[in-house]
Amino acid sequence: MRSIQKAAVSFILFFTLIFSQVGFALAETDLFSDTGEETAAEAAFADGEYVIPADTDNRMFYLVQDEEGRKNVKLKVEDGVMKVTFALTGTGYDYIRLGTVEEAMAADPSEYVKYEEAGGKYTYTMEIPALDQEFTIAAHAVKSGNWYEHKVIFYSSEEKKAEMENSDSNKTDSKAPEKDPGKDSEKGTGTEPQKRPGTKPEKESEKENADTPAAGAAGVDSSTSLKDGTYACDCFRWSGGTGRLAYIKCNQITVKNGQAYAEIEFSSSSYDKVRASGQTFERIGSGNSRFLVPVEMNANNEVSARTVAMSSPHWVTYTIYPFIEGAEKAADKKAGKTDSKKPENRDAEIIGLEYADEVKVNHASLFKIYEYSDGIRMLEINLEQGSGIHYEETATADGDLMEYDEEGNPIAKTQSEITQALYKNNTVRYLLVPEGKEVPAGADKETILVSVPDQAISDQTIWTGAETTELFLEKLGAKDLTVLSEEDFSSPDFRSVVSNGAGLSILPAHAVSGDNAQEQLELLETRFSTLGIPVIIDRALDEETEEGKEEWVKVYAALLGMDIPSDETIRKMFQGTDWNAYEAAQVLSEEENADQNAAAPEADHEGSMKWFIFLAALAAGGLTAGYAAFRKRNGKKGRADEEK
Repeated sequence: MRSIQKAAVSFILFFTLIFSQVGFALAETDLFSDTGEETAAEAAFADGEYVIPADTDNRMFYLVQDEEGRKNVKLKVEDGVMKVTFALTGTGYDYIRLGTVEEAMAADPSEYVKYEEAGGKYTYTMEIPALDQEFTIAAHAVKSGNWYEHKVIFYSSEEKKAEMENSDSNKTDSKAPEKDPGKDSEKGTGTEPQKRPGTKPEKESEKENADTPAAGAAGVDSSTSLKDGTYACDCFRWSGGTGRLAYIKCNQITVKNGQAYAEIEFSSSSYDKVRASGQTFERIGSGNSRFLVPVEMNANNEVSARTVAMSSPHWVTYTIYPFIEGAEKAADKKAGKTDSKKPENRDAEIIGLEYADEVKVNHASLFKIYEYSDGIRMLEINLEQGSGIHYEETATADGDLMEYDEEGNPIAKTQSEITQALYKNNTVRYLLVPEGKEVPAGADKETILVSVPDQAISDQTIWTGAETTELFLEKLGAKDLTVLSEEDFSSPDFRSVVSNGAGLSILPAHAVSGDNAQEQLELLETRFSTLGIPVIIDRALDEETEEGKEEWVKVYAALLGMDIPSDETIRKMFQGTDWNAYEAAQVLSEEENADQNAAAPEADHEGSMKWFIFLAALAAGGLTAGYAAFRKRNGKKGRADEEK
C-alpha cells in the first residue's frame, strides 16, 4: 500500500516539474506575452507622429470632432512607447487615469494625467498599451470631486475602425440575415426593403403590446435620383420628443439600388430600437444609439425610437428631415420637376419650403415679409434699429452649435428654451403657418412658429399692450377677433391670458426703448414662451413716416392669414387717421411705466409670480411635446407615446 502511495506521489511530482518547466519556457516567448498587441502596433507605427480615429462610450465623455465630424486623436510613438493626445468637448474633468475608478482612487496622484488647455478645450496626453482594444478610463470631475468610469478605444486606422464596428453590428443582428438594402419587399413595391443590417422582422407580440410605437408604421418612398454611393447631408433637421434629447444627427446617406438609407445617431445610448417605414430596426455599433433606416430624401420622415432609460421601455416620436441638394425622388426627376425659386436674401431661404416671393414694403423699415408655398409666410422684425435692444452675436438654436455641460454632456433643451434663445436676436424671425399645413422638421429651432387662423377667426384671441393693435384690426375688418388689451404691458394679467386662450401676444413699440428695455423684454418673452404664446413687437410708431406706420397693417394681415393689402388700399384705409394722438398716448404710457418702476423698484410681485407659476404648470401638459403640440394644432395627429 505504501509503495503505491509513493509511486503516486512520484508521478505527481514528475508531471508538476515537467509542466512548470514548459510554463517557464513559454513565458519567455511571445506566445503567452501580454506585449503581443504592442508588438503589432510597433510594427505598424514606426517612431513618429500620426493622426488616428478614436471613440468613447459617449456617456458624458465626448471627443472633440473635426470639421468633417470625425473623432481623431494624435498618436506619438517614441522608442516603441505610444502616447495619445485628445481633447474633450467639456471642461468638467481635471484628471484622468487609465484603469478603473477603484484603481485610480488607490493610485498615487503622480499617476494622474492633468489636462492642458488648448483652444478653449481640455486636452490630455497619456500612454496607452495597445491599439484597437477597448480600455477603461477613470475621470475626476472638478465640480463634484468624484471619479467616473468610461470606455475608450484608439483605432490603428479608419479601415480597422470600420471592420470592428461592422463586427459589432453583425453580432447585434445575428438573427437577421444580411440582404441588399435595395431588394424589393414581398409586396413588390420597392419602397419597403426587407431585412438589412440592423433590422429584424416584427414580431406579432410587438404589435399587440403596449410597448408599441405610434409613428413609423407607414412605408416611405425612399427612391432617389442620386447615384449609388454614400453622401453627407447638406442639411439635416429634426423635431419632436420632450426636450430630453440633445440631438439627432445623420452621419451619412447611403444609396443602393436607387434607394436612400440614413444612418441616424441619437445623443443618448439608451435607444435600442427604431420604427421606420413599417419595420423595426436594431441599433448598430457601440457608443451612442445608431440606426440605419430607409428615408424619403428632402421630406419629413416620422420615426419612433424606443428608450430603455426609464423603468420600462418607452417609444418616443420624432420627425427627421434629411436634405441633399438635387436629391429629388426618382419619380419627380422623371416628371421633369424643377427646383424652386431662390430668394435674394439668403436668410429667407428655409430648407423644405418652396420660396414664392417677398412682399413689397415701400415705406416701413422695421419689418419684412416673405411668402412660401401653402400660404406659409415668414415675418422678420428688426428690434435693434432705433431702440435700446442690442445683441453682440446672433443667437442660434438650430442644433448646429451644440452646448455642453462641465462633464462634456450635450445639453438638451426644451422647446420653450429654444424659443427664448430665438428671441435674443437683433432681428427676430417668425414662421406664420396656416392651420392644417405642415412645416419641415427643425423649423421650430430656426424660427418662432405662429399658428395662423383660417377664415373663421371669431374663436381667436390676441393679448396686446400696443396702442395701435385695435386700430389695425379695425382697418382689416377683424371685428370678431377677441382682443385682451392692457395699458400696462409690463405686467400682463396671465390669469386672463390663459383663461381666455390667447394664442398671440403683442407688445408696443416702447417695449424696446428705455434703460431696462432689454431686460424687461426678455422677462416677458420668457414668461409667454413658457405658456407657448408667441410674442410680437408692434413697432409701427417707431417708423419715421406716416406711410411707414400705416404699412404695418401688412404685418397684421399676415398674422391673420389675410391677403396683403395694396398701397392704394392702405392709403384709403388710414385716410384721416391722427397718428399724433397715438404717439402722444405712447409717450404717456412710457412715462407712466417709468414712474412705476422708479417709485417701486423693489415691488413685491410674489402674488403675480405665484399665479404665473401655477398657470405655467397648467400649460405644461400641452407644452412638453413642444413642436409636436404645434403640429397637433395644425392638423397632425396627436401622439400618445411622448415621454412623461
